[in-house]
Amino acid sequence: MNNDFLRNNQDKTINIGDIFGTHINSGSKGDIFYYKILDMILRNELKPGDRILEDEMAAKYEISRTPVRDAFRRLAADGLITIYPKRYAEITRFSPESVYQLGIMRLSNDILAGRLAIYKGSDADFKAMRRLAEMCEEFAESGDFYDGTLADCKFHLMISEIGENPLLIKMQNSIYLRVHLLQQQNLLFKMDQASRMAHHGAILEAFENRDSDAYVNLVCRRYQKVYGLDDEIVRQYLPR
Repeated sequence: MNNDFLRNNQDKTINIGDIFGTHINSGSKGDIFYYKILDMILRNELKPGDRILEDEMAAKYEISRTPVRDAFRRLAADGLITIYPKRYAEITRFSPESVYQLGIMRLSNDILAGRLAIYKGSDADFKAMRRLAEMCEEFAESGDFYDGTLADCKFHLMISEIGENPLLIKMQNSIYLRVHLLQQQNLLFKMDQASRMAHHGAILEAFENRDSDAYVNLVCRRYQKVYGLDDEIVRQYLPR
C-alpha cells in the first residue's frame, strides 16, 4: 500500500482518495461528489460556518439529490459538516476545546500506531516513509502548502498502515481529516518547515533504531506544543 501511494504520485500531485481512503470510483457519482466537496472543504474554499444545500448542489453539478445526500452523510461522519435535516448542512466550526480534545486523541493514537509500526515494520517500510518525507520537503520548498499538508498527513497515516490494525487505520483517517482541515484554517500552532522536516527525520531515526521510547518522547513533546496539552496528560504517556 505504501509503495503504491509513492508510485501513484511520482508526478508530485496528490489525490485526496490516496490519502484518506480508497481511490475515487469514476463510475460512482456519490464518490465523485464526496471527494469534490471534501476537496473544497480541505482547500478552505468552503469555510467554517458556510451553508450548503442539497438542492443547490444537485442543480449545480447536475446530479440527483441521492448522491448529494450520501456525500453529506459521509462528511458528517468525518466530522467536517453538521447536517440540519430539511434545512442545510454547515461546514464545521472547531472550538478551542474541540481542537484540544483532538490533540489528546492524536497523542494517544499516534503513540499506539508508532509502537505497532516499530513492532511490525520492515526496513523497506521505513525506507518508503523516508521517500515520503522527502516529498513533504519538496512541497515545502516549492511553497505548495496544500499538497505539503496532505503529504504530511500521509506520512503520519503510513505509520498506522505499517502497524496493520484496521480499526486504528479507520480512526486515524478520521482524525487526520480534521488535522488537515485545522492546518488549512490556521487553527494549529504552526511549526516552521525546517522544524517539521526535522521531526520527520527524528521519527524515522527512532523507527529504524526500533526505539519506542524515543518515538513516544518525540510525539509527546511535539503535541504538547502544538495543542497546548497539560503537563499531567502528557506525563501519562511518557516512558517511565
